[in-house]
Amino acid sequence: MHLKWLISTQGILLVSFGIGFSLYAPLFMAYFQIPQTIEGEVLAYWHIAAFIRLFGVCLMGIGLLLWGIHQNYVSLSNPRGIAFSLLLFNLMATVVALTQQMAVWSNLAGWAMSAFFAIFSLGYLWILARRQV
Repeated sequence: MHLKWLISTQGILLVSFGIGFSLYAPLFMAYFQIPQTIEGEVLAYWHIAAFIRLFGVCLMGIGLLLWGIHQNYVSLSNPRGIAFSLLLFNLMATVVALTQQMAVWSNLAGWAMSAFFAIFSLGYLWILARRQV
C-alpha cells in the first residue's frame, strides 16, 4: 500500500461522506438510528441535524486538504494551496452555519459560529489576494 493511494482514498471518502452529512443529514441520521423525536422534543432533532451538517463540512474540509496533498497542490512548500483549501472549507462552513442559524438555532451562539467561519474566510481571502504566501 502506498501513502499517495491511502491519502487520495481517504480524501475522496471524506469529501463523499461530508457531502452526504451536509446535504442529507436526516437520511444519515436515520442510517445511524438517531430517533426523529427525542423524548417528545422535535426541535432537538433539528438541532442535532444542524451540527451533523457542520460535521459534514468539517469532513469535506479535511478531505479537500488530503486531496490537495495527493494532487501536490497542498504542501509545506506551497502554502497557497493550504490557504486555498482552508478558504474553501471556511466558506462552506460559513454558508452552512448561516443557513442553520436562520433555520434552526436563531440565537447568539449561532451568529458567533457563523462569524467565526466568516472571519477566517476573510482572513484567508485577504492573504491569498495580497499574495502573502
